[in-house]
Amino acid sequence: MSISVKSINKNALPYNINNDIVKIKVDILDAFNPSYLDNQVVELYMIENNSDINIGSVITDEFGTGVFLFNTNLIIDNTINTTLMWAKFSYNGDVYISNKTRVNFVDDGTAVLITGWAIDAGTYTTRVTNSGDFSGYDANTPAERLTNSGDYILIDREAV
Repeated sequence: MSISVKSINKNALPYNINNDIVKIKVDILDAFNPSYLDNQVVELYMIENNSDINIGSVITDEFGTGVFLFNTNLIIDNTINTTLMWAKFSYNGDVYISNKTRVNFVDDGTAVLITGWAIDAGTYTTRVTNSGDFSGYDANTPAERLTNSGDYILIDREAV
């Protein structure tokens, strides 16, 4: 086995520094493929005040994957605008450390409530022929989509 661990920020947009949930996906890989190592405890770390701190753990599913959720209210320094997070776990006596994943923040004074990851709602033609497909997202009404010929980029970070 050629084991490694990878961490990915599930959201490309900045998180609110208060009252938001950071989502980090952790994959234990075997030769860059799913490892299928289930029930592995993976510890998550972040840099805060120039120190590496343990912020929790996640247990992997049957594919060797887990999603770690971290409430930004637990960040002591609420003036930061970026940090690094990474994963670490032990297997057969060896310790594996992931890449460091950048996480960006905006403060509550300038934050816009965004609850989503980016989804492409397609072109004007797609929206005309499939006008009911976007009801789960805020892509306006079918009439508004017909009159607006620009493409939509929809945000729904909660629909992971």
